[in-house]
Amino acid sequence: MYMAQKTKDTDVLFALNLSSATLLANSAIRDRMLSLLPYADLVFANEAEALAFVSASKPTEYHASAPEVLDAVESIAKRLQPGSTLAVTRGSKSTIVASVKASPSSVRSPSSAIECGTRNSGSSKNLKYIEVTEHSVRKLSALEVLGPVVDTNGAGDAFVGGYLAALIAGHAMNSKSAVEAGHFAAGIAVRCTGSVWDALHDDNAVRKHVRPLLCPPEDSLKSK
Repeated sequence: MYMAQKTKDTDVLFALNLSSATLLANSAIRDRMLSLLPYADLVFANEAEALAFVSASKPTEYHASAPEVLDAVESIAKRLQPGSTLAVTRGSKSTIVASVKASPSSVRSPSSAIECGTRNSGSSKNLKYIEVTEHSVRKLSALEVLGPVVDTNGAGDAFVGGYLAALIAGHAMNSKSAVEAGHFAAGIAVRCTGSVWDALHDDNAVRKHVRPLLCPPEDSLKSK
């Protein structure tokens, strides 16, 4: 908690990973995670972790239906502060990203935004708006040439690493580029046995594809 509070004092991005589903079934651990959410700028979870977090129990099915996952995403996002982002991975299917906004005017599609909070005497200052987008996992030739999927261990951590690398490169926290960088990193991880990357990361096809993913966005280049 001390470190979480310190990030707000120093304007440092605080990323939180809700891992794992087994741990989140423990009420004491879940309560600690709950107390950290208001400080988090960026929250990561897979679908099982998201479901465990909102239900306070380990889910029996690790591949829930889309409506169940969306309900869990909304429940967690409601606990975040405006400006924060939640990314929930669904394995090889997709990643759901929820962006929390302070105003409906900052939402790309206001009519589809989820309004939460309370109105006081007609005032909307306590309201926040959640914008949810889903990004499919694309099949990429740069990954296919590396071989088949052999081990999903470490895929979630690799996704987080790729996502954060895109942020460091200048991409927005809720951007499609950040999600795709995460997907690509996870795509490499699942083609390695164990959680250690081997010589695959030296492959020219990988380098060629990952370079544009981590290039600064055009807007930031124009502003320099």
